[in-house]
Amino acid sequence: ITVVTASKEFIYNGDKQYCEEYTIAGEHGIVAWHYAVVTSATKVKNVADSGAENKLVIEIYSGEENVTANYRIAYEYGMLIVKQRKITVTTASDEKIYDGTPLTNAKFGSEVQENGGLVAGHILNVTVIATITDVGSALNIADESLTAITDKSGNDVMFKSFA
Repeated sequence: ITVVTASKEFIYNGDKQYCEEYTIAGEHGIVAWHYAVVTSATKVKNVADSGAENKLVIEIYSGEENVTANYRIAYEYGMLIVKQRKITVTTASDEKIYDGTPLTNAKFGSEVQENGGLVAGHILNVTVIATITDVGSALNIADESLTAITDKSGNDVMFKSFA
């Protein structure tokens, strides 16, 4: 028989994720009263884990008896992909009457475009660098190189790809 494992995409959620979906192909399949059990599965967590083969190991049983040795099992592996959790950072606007002192506003907001919110326990750190002293206007810019998302242990979990 051939066990064909599924491919699956996940949105990053801070946890190890896996897919136990498979089909059994082959001229005869497994005996009608036998059943297959997944005993091992590849797990992915981070974007860097993307492209991992979805390696499952199955055992075949007849009742409580393991009959796996009676089958020649081949595997065709699908792929597991972890996609970035997309977040848009918006800096605050501000204004004041000219007084000769710099105007800055370090406040920001964030909006997650998929799967609502930062992962539980993660913290978004943004450094806003814009300032203006003279009459006029300026963009309130966040320094992308100083933007980070950290997990509860303080590890940077942000996949940085600034365009």
